[in-house]
Amino acid sequence: MTQNEIRPVIDSVFPFEDAIDALHYLEKGSYFGKISIKF
Repeated sequence: MTQNEIRPVIDSVFPFEDAIDALHYLEKGSYFGKISIKF
C-alpha cells in the first residue's frame, strides 16, 4: 500500500437477494461509508 493511496470505508455489504434491505438501510441515513451490493 502506498502512502497516498485512498481506501473507501465500507459500512455494509448486502447480497443481491437483499438489495431491498440495502435500499431501506440507505434511506435510514444511519450508515458511515459505502453500502455495497454483492452479485
